[in-house]
Amino acid sequence: MALGAFFGEEGSVVVVRRYGGFTLIEVILTLALLGIAVALALPRYDVSLLNKLDAKTTAQRMASDLRLTRQLAIGKATPHYLVIDIDHTYKLYTTSVSPENQIPPTRIIPGTAILGGSSSFKFLPTGALDPSSGQSLTIQIGSSQWSVTIVTATGFVSVSQVS
Repeated sequence: MALGAFFGEEGSVVVVRRYGGFTLIEVILTLALLGIAVALALPRYDVSLLNKLDAKTTAQRMASDLRLTRQLAIGKATPHYLVIDIDHTYKLYTTSVSPENQIPPTRIIPGTAILGGSSSFKFLPTGALDPSSGQSLTIQIGSSQWSVTIVTATGFVSVSQVS
């Protein structure tokens, strides 16, 4: 709070208090300028960063579901499957790949993703990957590409960025 003093009638001192703060017009103008700055900067935002994050998230989610499939195979002592469909979805199955053996829910892969490698993974009750199954999967969104790799003997799942 700022104080100002001046002399009033007959030499008396009058103290005037001024309170700090912003007027409504100052706040509105500041918000308008910020809005204009954001509107100008938004089109220049780097879309490749979003693609990289989307590809990485998709790869990590699929790796997590592959690990879940492996754990279910070990825990239930029966083969379990992860199968990728043409319609950008993938499903987990127990004992065999048939609708009555599906473990819900159906997982969705982003429509912008380009998938490469294997589309079917079978984990044995020991946790190992069936040798006839695929061992890797690549996910590409934009220029960002990630690889999900499974070690056949152990069923170990890893995710790495492809340069």
